[in-house]
Amino acid sequence: MTERVMVDIESWALYPEDKPALESIAAVRFGRGWVGDELAVSVSRDSCEEHGLTVDPDTVDWQRNNRRAEVDTLRMGRALPAALDELAAFIPMRCDVWAKPAAFDLVVLAIAYRACDKAVPWAHWQRHGMYGARPLAESLPGAGWPDIEQAGEAHEALADARFQARQMAGVLDRVASDDDIPVCRVSPRMGRPRL
Repeated sequence: MTERVMVDIESWALYPEDKPALESIAAVRFGRGWVGDELAVSVSRDSCEEHGLTVDPDTVDWQRNNRRAEVDTLRMGRALPAALDELAAFIPMRCDVWAKPAAFDLVVLAIAYRACDKAVPWAHWQRHGMYGARPLAESLPGAGWPDIEQAGEAHEALADARFQARQMAGVLDRVASDDDIPVCRVSPRMGRPRL
């Protein structure tokens, strides 16, 4: 059985090349028709900045205008190295690590791991993006992307990770075998999706 983890982050900048500070990290284990264990970690913005990650003022303004949580309270959280250690401990060795999009979430996390002089807990061939799975879902019996309503607040890492894991679990449930799953992998050098 292939182990899978869906990862989602919220960050304080929009582009990986800006080395975004992390607000939160979430991960959810999932498989064919099931969603399991969860991890949610708030990350200290100050700790991110101490490790060379950046905060975009426009993103902070957007957060103030579009989130229920008070942006200033979001400065609290685990130190970046401790938060990354929690994620690494949650991800089983040799599992598929998924994100939407992998070219942002997983790339930004890899930047954070490197900023803390830590090993990234997945290899480039373990990274998968949900966008590559959409054509597969639309070609399967009972066609289409799973019609699942998102519970929780959008742009909240755990709610997004749960929703995305439920979508992929629904797709996997309709696939005959793991060999039938074409995936969108992230190029290790470019940070861009490729089939």
